[in-house]
Amino acid sequence: IGIAPELWQRIEQASGLHFAVVPSQRWGASLPLAKGGQCDVNSLLNATPERQQWLHFTDAYLVDPNVFITRDEHPYIATPQELDGQLLALPVGTSIEERLRHDYPNIRILRVADEQAALAAVEHRQAQATLRSRIMAAYIINSHGWFNLKIAGEIPAYANALRMGVVHDDPVLLQRLNQGIAALNQDDRNRALNRHIPLVVAATDYTLALLALTVLVCCGAESVFRSVGGSKISGWLVAVSGVLLLVSL
Repeated sequence: IGIAPELWQRIEQASGLHFAVVPSQRWGASLPLAKGGQCDVNSLLNATPERQQWLHFTDAYLVDPNVFITRDEHPYIATPQELDGQLLALPVGTSIEERLRHDYPNIRILRVADEQAALAAVEHRQAQATLRSRIMAAYIINSHGWFNLKIAGEIPAYANALRMGVVHDDPVLLQRLNQGIAALNQDDRNRALNRHIPLVVAATDYTLALLALTVLVCCGAESVFRSVGGSKISGWLVAVSGVLLLVSL
C-alpha cells in the first residue's frame, strides 16, 4: 500500500519481475545501504550528477512536483518573484537551495536541519513558505496534523523526475525495469497519486487535506534493491522507507 507499490504492480506485469515485501531498518537508509554494497537498486530517486557517478538510472516513472507550502492564510504564489524579500525554509544541503539562489536571488533562505524542520518553520511562522516535494510534504503534514498548511503554488521546472538507480552495471536488469516502466501510463500514475495524496482544490489554491499516512510508509523517497545469491533464488531486495522488496526473475 502506497504510491510506489501500486506502480510496481504494473511494472511487475510488464517486466516479469516479482516484488516481495520484507522489513527494513529506518527512513533514509536506502542510499547508505546501496553505497555499502548491501543493495543493488534504489528507487524513487532524482538523477543528480553526484548519484550518476555510481548509479545507472532507469527512465523516469513518477514526476513529483516541488510545491510551495504555506500557512492557510498566505495567498497563492503565482510566480516565485512574489516571495522576494520573504523567508523560505529549506533543509541544509538540498540541490533546490543552490538552484533557487541562482534563479531567484531576492528570496531569503532560512536553512534548517531537515524536511520536518522546514515545514515546522512555516507552521510556527518562522518562515513564510518552504519549497518541497509534494509527496514528502503530504507525509510530514499528515504525521504531525499540520492541516493549516497548504500547497500554494509550484515551480514546474523544478519537478522531481523520479527513477530507479541500479548500483551495478547490470544492463539486463536495467532493460527489464525500463520495460516495466514503459508499460505505465498517466492513468496508472494519477490513480496512485489521487488515492494516496488527495487534494482539495479551490480556484488556483491547492490545500492539503486528509493526507494518507501510508503515502510514504510503503512509498518512500528512496528505495534499494539487494542481490540475493543461491541455487534457487536470484533477485534483488528493495528498501522503501521501512520495507524491503525482493525482486526476483
